[in-house]
Amino acid sequence: MTVPWMLLRAAAPLCLLGLLTLAGCGETTLTFTGEVDDEGGATSGGVSPEGVMTSNGTTSDGTSPGGGGGTTREPPPFEPAPATLHRLTGVEYLSSVKDLLGVESPVVFEDETSLHGFVSVAASELTLPPALVDAYEEGAWAVARAVISDPVKRGALVGCDVALSGEPCLRAWLVRFGRRAWRRPLSEAEVNQLVQVAQTVATDLRDPWQGVGAAIAVVLQSPYFVFRVERGEPHPDGGLRLNDYEIAARLSFLIWGTTPDDALLAAAERGELTEDEGLRREALRLLDDPRAADRLKEFFLEFIGLERLDRVTKDPEMFPEMSDALKESMRREIELMFLELALTQDSDLRDLLTTDVTFVDRPLAELYGLDVVPGDGEVVRTELPPEQGRGGMLGRAALLTLFSHASVNSPTLRGRFVRSKLLCIDVPPPPEGVVTELAEPEEEGPQTLRQRLDAHRSDPLCAGCHNLMDPLGYPLEHFDPIGKRRELDNGLPIDATGDLDGVAVDGAAELAWAVAEHPKLGDCLTRRFYRYATGHLEQWSEERVIRDLGDGLIAGGFRFQSLVVALVMSDGFRRVAPPIGAECVEEGQERACQTLCGAGVEVCTDDGWAGCTAPVATDEVCDGEDNDCDGNMDEGVLRACDGSCGPGVQRCGAGGWGACEAPEPPAEICDGEDNDCDGAMDEGLEVDVRRVPFSELAAAHGGCEGQQQRRGPECNAAINRMCSRSSCAATGFGPVGTHGGDADVVCLSPERVQPIGTHYSTLVGHHPNCNGSGERIGPNCNAAIHRFCRAEGLTSGFGPLEHSGDDVAVGCTPGATVIQTSYTVLSAFEGSCQASGQRIGPYCDVAIQAFCRDQGHRAGFGPVENSGDVAYVTCVD
Repeated sequence: MTVPWMLLRAAAPLCLLGLLTLAGCGETTLTFTGEVDDEGGATSGGVSPEGVMTSNGTTSDGTSPGGGGGTTREPPPFEPAPATLHRLTGVEYLSSVKDLLGVESPVVFEDETSLHGFVSVAASELTLPPALVDAYEEGAWAVARAVISDPVKRGALVGCDVALSGEPCLRAWLVRFGRRAWRRPLSEAEVNQLVQVAQTVATDLRDPWQGVGAAIAVVLQSPYFVFRVERGEPHPDGGLRLNDYEIAARLSFLIWGTTPDDALLAAAERGELTEDEGLRREALRLLDDPRAADRLKEFFLEFIGLERLDRVTKDPEMFPEMSDALKESMRREIELMFLELALTQDSDLRDLLTTDVTFVDRPLAELYGLDVVPGDGEVVRTELPPEQGRGGMLGRAALLTLFSHASVNSPTLRGRFVRSKLLCIDVPPPPEGVVTELAEPEEEGPQTLRQRLDAHRSDPLCAGCHNLMDPLGYPLEHFDPIGKRRELDNGLPIDATGDLDGVAVDGAAELAWAVAEHPKLGDCLTRRFYRYATGHLEQWSEERVIRDLGDGLIAGGFRFQSLVVALVMSDGFRRVAPPIGAECVEEGQERACQTLCGAGVEVCTDDGWAGCTAPVATDEVCDGEDNDCDGNMDEGVLRACDGSCGPGVQRCGAGGWGACEAPEPPAEICDGEDNDCDGAMDEGLEVDVRRVPFSELAAAHGGCEGQQQRRGPECNAAINRMCSRSSCAATGFGPVGTHGGDADVVCLSPERVQPIGTHYSTLVGHHPNCNGSGERIGPNCNAAIHRFCRAEGLTSGFGPLEHSGDDVAVGCTPGATVIQTSYTVLSAFEGSCQASGQRIGPYCDVAIQAFCRDQGHRAGFGPVENSGDVAYVTCVD
């Protein structure tokens, strides 16, 4: 099913994907124009004003703010970064769809761009490619189809039957679903637009569930779903802070990687997330959930660059054991180390660098030369022999494999990883024109890789950078390009001594301890987590918060969960500056600014106008105030509620919530439940019209599967069996209407129908053509059954319910009403039921059902007799 984009544009409250900004639809999202290096960091980011962090981690005046390597100058007072849009990453998008709808989205996010080391930063700075916009559209419709085609899934999602309850049911569901999907309450105007889309599609396709599918697709394509929209609200102390719902979204995606749950949104509705106690409580609740481990693990893997391990290749002749399965084993080892130490045990994060504990399956145990032999597919927790000298993660196969070449080690790459990734000390790229490949050795005889690199470092153009990297890579030389222990290099003994900023080390274990004790480790980890959590490259104006977080991490013994909570509670996580506006020229220049709520002044800062002091318009909330400054109070503010018989909607007025407007209770059906919520079960069901999926009918009789047969003898038998299995009905007839994969059937209580066994040899006496050989079901048998029941004093009847050979079962209806009408009248209810066209069949079934209901009856069947334009039908109630 495809709905034109024009319809979606009319329904969506914002602009097309990729064109939304906080100021409106006239500007595109921020676009990064620098290059991206092989570790996901930026190599050039343009000109920055003095003191503002550039893409290589230093400030534009050539110094590094605290963690970059050279200055401890006092940072300025904290100023937050501008509010912006954060596109959901692939993991966040797919998890949100699954949590919202219970189905997997087919959207594929291949090789997501990493900027400044993290996908979350790229998602906040890069524009959407057209192919991804198309994928969002196709994926939204695919997910919608998967939901509405499954009666169980759609029933659980919507919570009421839109086919029976209509708009009230639809509106109540959209209020709840939209709140989860867009991570905030929808305005009444937004709900009205979605209702209009659903009703338009439902009318066009004659199926209310298709309308639900259209609403799902529109919601999933809205920028409010694809992006986390952060605009902020006035802070009591001045400036802007994220509002409760924006904090809920930022918190949930940070710790769980998915859309907020109902409990978190309820806390936001109560205003608890802009208060310290409430925010801390919710952060701890989310951390206590198993989803936190999977999400925070992703940060660590990005922090060390392990997501690139899948793309690493090695020389197959030199390393035949290298395979995708072995790379997965390497990756899993690091993941499980992090999960145990950082999350399960909440241990000192530095233990990751020093621990001998490992998690190996059989291939990895063989690579490490361990005595332990795990079973097939088994992962064993064990300890590495101290004599291997691996230390923690620096001596594990994943990182050793990742930071080496296809056939030889690379002390340079390994050393660069330690210095730039773990200590945040930048290593500049080689000067233009410098050859980075090692030259062939000039001396005769074998040489170790270290000897060749030392000769390379004798070049003054190379020495500066290599002196920063190589001494940190040499201690790892006892491990080959896939992490296997070795004692010789090119037949010569290995020299594994090195130096970390004046600390002499020998081997991987000593290097690990030196890194663990390095003063910049805590700052670097904090800085990278801050970048990941906020989705932007940290600014110099945020340096005070980052240093405070780093000091807290060190003082608290490098507990990662404590860092998460401290960051969430910081101003850097909770406050924002106004969105980036028009450029200005003169620093400090002031100009008047205006919002819907009043006038103020803004200042030229860092080439942009910022800090407008005018009151900020915010979304309306139920507080008796005109929050959006449009002259109306509490307008369009809705929330979901539970009525006596299902979900409903409450409207706000004068700062208070009105009565719950819930859908009308559905009709009682024969299912052992109190459907109409009146305290009684299965009452008054002498004529029960119900909608059932053809799959349920097929379970009763395989021939009535909704594809090859939607009416006929197999469906008669299926309906009879389905109805008679309940305690409320004796048998039934239909379908009296079909809707895609569903059928409307009528079940009759024993007071309304008497199943009777008879014979075709008896029925033929009432109509000569219903003989069981020429015709077993059809217009002549309709007449024969009708006449047979009348002869029994039972008014009318339908069937056959079942038949075999000469045996046949029919349903006679005492107290039914037989009405003479015409095909001319019936065609007004269904145009294809005509005397000159279809005189009996699915169109006439629909027409007769509608005719009987129009006459005040519950249901009807027939024609039980016909001649020319005359048709007799039987109505029951």
